[in-house]
Amino acid sequence: MSPSAAPFGFARAARRPPAPSPARRPRGRGRPPWAGLIPLLPYLTVAVAVVVPLAAVLYLVTTTAWTVLEQAVLRRPQESAPVDVR
Repeated sequence: MSPSAAPFGFARAARRPPAPSPARRPRGRGRPPWAGLIPLLPYLTVAVAVVVPLAAVLYLVTTTAWTVLEQAVLRRPQESAPVDVR
């Protein structure tokens, strides 16, 4: 917006009636049932940011422990059967 047009934009905004506050908005038709959850989305982001790294660490620890135990079982010394050489 050019500097000379700025006063016209502000004057138009000043004439516009204020938007109704959230407390005065109607809760009836025209509003989806999940609309009340939208203000909580930032907190959901924080919860995801906490849980996902913990899940990744749990996954890495579990798979590493499983692999170590699997290798220990598979590489244990086996008693060999006597070889019949005739």
